[in-house]
Amino acid sequence: MNAPQLPAIQNDRDFRLIVPQKRIFDVCSVRTELADTLDGLDSLAEQKRAVVDCLRTHQLQGREAIAQEFLASPTSARPLTSAYAWLTDCL
Repeated sequence: MNAPQLPAIQNDRDFRLIVPQKRIFDVCSVRTELADTLDGLDSLAEQKRAVVDCLRTHQLQGREAIAQEFLASPTSARPLTSAYAWLTDCL
């Protein structure tokens, strides 16, 4: 499996997330989980379903992490938006 391409960060000073990147979407963890899951599946339909289920689970976890932090810091709109963009780019 090819390594996923991470979103490019042009300027670290302007790229602030409301939570750390790994709490939003841990690329290495997802890659490992997908490799382990797909290893035992033969049909393309099963593989597609497994990928969608895995990404959906991690998307929901990322959204939950973002939402919880935003509740604690409701004035952090720009880092919130950046966090959702990061999650979307990872998916």
